[in-house]
Amino acid sequence: MRHIELIKKYIGALLASTELHMLILVSPPGWGKSTLVDAMLTAANMGFQAIGSYSTPLYFYNCLCDFPDDVLVLDDCAGLFTDKIALTHLRAATWSSAGSGGKRRVAWGSTCKMVAAPFVDFTGKLILLTNVFPKGKETEALRSRAFFYEIRLDRYLVEELLLSAAKSKEHFDNPALAGEVVQHIIDNLDCLDWSKLNFRSLKMAYDFAQQDPDGWKEMLAPLLPSLSPKKLVTALDKSGEPVKKQCEDFQQATGLSRRTYFNYRKELGLESHTQSVQIDSEQGRAL
Repeated sequence: MRHIELIKKYIGALLASTELHMLILVSPPGWGKSTLVDAMLTAANMGFQAIGSYSTPLYFYNCLCDFPDDVLVLDDCAGLFTDKIALTHLRAATWSSAGSGGKRRVAWGSTCKMVAAPFVDFTGKLILLTNVFPKGKETEALRSRAFFYEIRLDRYLVEELLLSAAKSKEHFDNPALAGEVVQHIIDNLDCLDWSKLNFRSLKMAYDFAQQDPDGWKEMLAPLLPSLSPKKLVTALDKSGEPVKKQCEDFQQATGLSRRTYFNYRKELGLESHTQSVQIDSEQGRAL
């Protein structure tokens, strides 16, 4: 898949670069970016240190002191972007400052006994994994000093990722069942908020299918991220299916009435005046 190849290239470029020393990787949660980066660094025989999702500025600074030559992977690190001290240390660790002789010197001006050292010349690399990269002058300054890649999901990439995951014997001991589960999810994408689907959704569905081969679809339906009724009408309209079929799918997915479906269509401007009159007449006859 293209995004995997791009991430490999960005990691390779990061490790080889003498100018840029940080990679910021952004993607929606649950798509395995942490596992992917760990596997790539391991395959490259590159030692690295993983810093957990909760990291105070002092903890991060001490990690820089303890592992000054290593690759540090900061996972789910959005909290660091909102802390001025952490942002200062991130910038210093990735770019030489005036008077440092070209070194990436990070300092902590405090007599606190918890500080590992008064300063460190960091020569390693940083990989930041986050679900969201906030906008602002401070964060943009950080972004300008890094390789930056954001995985933007669309429906087709979601399908591709799910189908690829189902083939993984590492995660699913029954690929045929995993494939059946994925196909069921894909068949219902018109009624789902696919932007909120991820590998965890697939694993949950697979567990249901293993535990209850006959009833797993019914168990899964309320737990999948559904579209709001109005968004569902728009999505169904884009599917190209006949309006009658769209209406049936809408009723099945939401439990709402046929009248509600056609009222949403009119509200969204999806019916011409002639169609609206015909629909109203049909509804009147049905009453």
